[in-house]
Amino acid sequence: PGSSSEMYSDYAAGQPEWEAKEIIAQDISDVGKIDAYVDSLSENPSGPTYSHIFDPEKPFKIYELDIPTNMVPDGISNVLVNFNYAGNTAQVYADGILIADDYYSGGPMPFGLNRHKGKIGKSSFKFQITPMHPKYDIYFEPDTDLAFSSKYNAILKSIDLLPEYEFRFKMK
Repeated sequence: PGSSSEMYSDYAAGQPEWEAKEIIAQDISDVGKIDAYVDSLSENPSGPTYSHIFDPEKPFKIYELDIPTNMVPDGISNVLVNFNYAGNTAQVYADGILIADDYYSGGPMPFGLNRHKGKIGKSSFKFQITPMHPKYDIYFEPDTDLAFSSKYNAILKSIDLLPEYEFRFKMK
């Protein structure tokens, strides 16, 4: 605790150093299957096309994730993984079961590792993106990047990691 007066208190907090580990995302997609699927559509599907069980035969963009075991060390409350992707929807699977999903809005898909800490190093993680057809009947905010849909249909642009710290202060 810092200084104190009748009305105000000052507090100072420190945080442990955190060294970001790299999450490797290996593209294991069948691009021909994805292109054929998008070509077979007359417009973007109106509902989810993915399942709660991972299906490697689906014509979607699939990345195998290698998540280092010590991603959430002691002193760190959580590590937020931001998947910067473009597509219709995105999903994270662990051992073939859906554990997180997202509808594309132009921003990243946040995924907290702390909730799944026990699976890291023991489970097989996949990140899947369902493709966006260039013809869609979905509302997007005016500045949302949609140019990708005529070029890529589904793409993982980057993965950003953000440590989250927790501080508790006792109040008088």
